[in-house]
Amino acid sequence: MVNGPVDAAVLLRLKGETGSRGPPGVIGPKGYRGHLGASCDPGKPGRPGADGMSIGQCGQQSDQQAHSAFSVMKTDNSYPRIGQVVTYQTANVNTRIDFNTATGRFTCRVPGVYYFTFHSVAKVSICLAIASDAQTDKLGICDH
Repeated sequence: MVNGPVDAAVLLRLKGETGSRGPPGVIGPKGYRGHLGASCDPGKPGRPGADGMSIGQCGQQSDQQAHSAFSVMKTDNSYPRIGQVVTYQTANVNTRIDFNTATGRFTCRVPGVYYFTFHSVAKVSICLAIASDAQTDKLGICDH
């Protein structure tokens, strides 16, 4: 132990014994995302998987196979009047032909739960809604 005033500059130059490790500090903020590495050639394909389980008799349609899906596009530049059904010119996907592009109507032939979504791009203000003959409520959007 030193008696009297201590020169801080002298203490910084003196090396003492290594002490015990202190407790861990507080975790800092997450760092920035790094750059994407070099792309490599893809690996070899894996072995084929096991055959799936057989359900039902041969030739019968199972519940898993019975589904409906559609994706349609309106490609002309006309805009329907307010309250008019939107019709479409192109069907990208239309399994079971449940969506009629000429009438803009989907007919539910396979019972189940359905998920509908739509996307629209327009140069004017638009309001669109999904309507149902079975429900009075409509789900819609307006973009002004």
